[in-house]
Amino acid sequence: MAALHLIAFPPSRTDLLAQVASCMGPGDDLVLLEAGVLIAADATARAWFGDARCHVLEDDVATSGIQVPDGMTVIDWAALIMLSESRARSLSWWP
Repeated sequence: MAALHLIAFPPSRTDLLAQVASCMGPGDDLVLLEAGVLIAADATARAWFGDARCHVLEDDVATSGIQVPDGMTVIDWAALIMLSESRARSLSWWP
């Protein structure tokens, strides 16, 4: 069963990156929001997630000033709600 992971911690939290990676399964989606959008700009942090589908919240990208790399989808709040409704479970990762 695919899950949705909401990630709101900075890439410096390698302990949490490891925990998320260990909980991920095939077909899981990630949403980077708040301080988590900084992971999008950090190739080492992104590597923890392998080939998982990764989304970044549009509002947080705008305030952070980062460049979203190819392969990541920028989503708005409505898309986040639709994504969360399409998953049987979600896990929230805040520091």
